[in-house]
Amino acid sequence: MFFLMCIAAYAQSLGDFAKEEQKRRDSISVDQITTTESTQAPASTESGESKITFIDEKKEISPRMEWNREVVLRTGGTFTFQVTSQGAFSVMVITEKAYNAMLQHDMEGVDKEDVLFFQDSKELTLKKSITVPMGSSWFVIENRTYKTVEFHFQCFLP
Repeated sequence: MFFLMCIAAYAQSLGDFAKEEQKRRDSISVDQITTTESTQAPASTESGESKITFIDEKKEISPRMEWNREVVLRTGGTFTFQVTSQGAFSVMVITEKAYNAMLQHDMEGVDKEDVLFFQDSKELTLKKSITVPMGSSWFVIENRTYKTVEFHFQCFLP
């Protein structure tokens, strides 16, 4: 029930902004290490191992607004994402089905399984590994501050 309440709150805040975002949605296709829009640069971790960066984007988000970013996987799998900000934010990862329902304000068609991840972050950086199914998943990154903030969104293959 908590997840559906979260989705409902997001659906109310999306409005015209989300419809515009959907028009300009840019997607990434990941098939192991094959990407259509990728830096494919190894990123070093603290342990010295390298990972392939397949999304590395920055965007300024207005106060209390969201950045919706689609990630398309040809095969489901696990990858690590990192969001860096200058203030409090939240990250929600949802399925394509949930994203479309949010755009249409139709929350009855959304199951709690459609919410793959949700976390509020008062820290400036959030780094997590996530397993997503084949197809489209949406990252909804919300600016929880009252000022415009630059977000840095990265995804890494193991």
